[in-house]
Amino acid sequence: MAYDGRGRVFYVPAGDVRVHGDPAGEPWFFPVPLSALQATVLLASRRRVEASFLVYSDGSSEYRLAVCRGVDVLHYDIARNPGGDVSLSGHRHSFLSLSDLVDYFRHNRSGLATRLGRPLSVAVLPIAAGRDYDSRFELSRSHLSIAGNIIANGLFGVVCAGEYRHQPVAVT
Repeated sequence: MAYDGRGRVFYVPAGDVRVHGDPAGEPWFFPVPLSALQATVLLASRRRVEASFLVYSDGSSEYRLAVCRGVDVLHYDIARNPGGDVSLSGHRHSFLSLSDLVDYFRHNRSGLATRLGRPLSVAVLPIAAGRDYDSRFELSRSHLSIAGNIIANGLFGVVCAGEYRHQPVAVT
């Protein structure tokens, strides 16, 4: 049961209601219970995309985070604290939900072997505006020129030297 903007009561279908923090439906959550070995095989089967990850349950109420780092797949235990919040075992930060935990570690390495990259479900798809980064930051290609000098290999691919509106830039 819920209330609209005028205070009238209406019912919400049970299929449209989700418990706060429930990871079901998230692109990084694997909905079927897995063992650590199965999670490793899943991540390895996707050409070992660097920093790809997934959150899974081993069948109990606990969750685990699996992260691809080079040729290795690392596993981190996610602990539910007495107050209901979650954190990585041995880590000083705690979060209200698994989504908050994943968002934090996608932006901060903070004790992990690597910052979380792309979820396993989209790891092998091409990089796309709106899904992998804010589309407001995509530059007009008519103002961009690439010198062809390779600077490095980055998380999103090869990084080349370029110029955007006569300013030096790095291009992936």
